[in-house]
Amino acid sequence: MTATGNLLGLSDEWAARLPVALAGIAFLMFFYHTLEREFSRRVALYATAILGTSAGWASLSFAAVTDLPMSAALGAAMLIGLFGPSAYRGAQRGREPNQFVQGLIAGTLLGLAILAKGLVPLVLMAPVFLVCRGKRLGMIAAAIVVAAPWYAFVSIRYGAVFWDDFFWRQYVLRIYSSVLEHEQPFWYYLPVFLAGLFPWTPLIAVVGWRQSLDDVRVRFLVFWVIGVLILFSIPLNKLPAYVLPALPLNCLWIRQAA
Repeated sequence: MTATGNLLGLSDEWAARLPVALAGIAFLMFFYHTLEREFSRRVALYATAILGTSAGWASLSFAAVTDLPMSAALGAAMLIGLFGPSAYRGAQRGREPNQFVQGLIAGTLLGLAILAKGLVPLVLMAPVFLVCRGKRLGMIAAAIVVAAPWYAFVSIRYGAVFWDDFFWRQYVLRIYSSVLEHEQPFWYYLPVFLAGLFPWTPLIAVVGWRQSLDDVRVRFLVFWVIGVLILFSIPLNKLPAYVLPALPLNCLWIRQAA
C-alpha cells in the first residue's frame, strides 16, 4: 500500500498514512452496509458512529502500522462469514446466495489480513469457521491463494532466518520470554480496551440488560470479543494496538444491547 502511494507521487508521510486512513474509511462503509442489511438502519448508523469515533479506531487510522489494515480485512471477512449477503432473505425470495462465492470473498480478505499480521488473523477467524460451514471451503482456499505465495517466496529466499524470527521470536518467545521488552500484567488489556472505546465506554454497563442478546449472532460476538481479550492476555508481551480487531464487532453488540 505504501509502495503504491510512492508510485503515485505521494510523499513518504502521505504514502504511509493515507492508505491506512482509506482502509479505515472503506471498512466503516462496509460495516454500515452490512449492519443495515442484517439489522436496521438505526443499528448500522449508531454502531458505525461508535466505531468511527472511538479513540482506538480513530487514532490508529492515522498510524502507519499494519494493525488497522489487518483489523479492517479481518472484520470484513468475519462479517461476510457470519452474516451475508443474507442467506435468510435470499431463501425467502427463492434465491439462495452462493455461499461458496461468499466464502471466496471472505477468504480473500482473510488472506490479506494474514499478509498484514501473520498467523494471528487465522486464529481469530477460527470460531467463524465452525459456524459458516457452507462458506468454509471457499474461505480456506482463497486465503491460501492470497497469502501462501508470499510466505513461500520468503521461505525459499531466507529459509530458517525468516521462520526463526517470524514464528519462534514473534509467537513462541512472545508468550513467555522478556526478550521482546513488552512485558505487561495479565489484566493489561482491560483498561486498554476500555480506553479504546472512549468516549463510548459507559455503554458497556448496559450490555446484558436488553433482549437483543437473545439474537444468537450477538451472543456469538459477545463471547468472541471476550475470548479475544483472554487470548491476548495470556502472552507475557503485550502492545495496545493488538486489541483493535475486537473493536468493530464489540461496537455492534454494544449498540444492540444498548
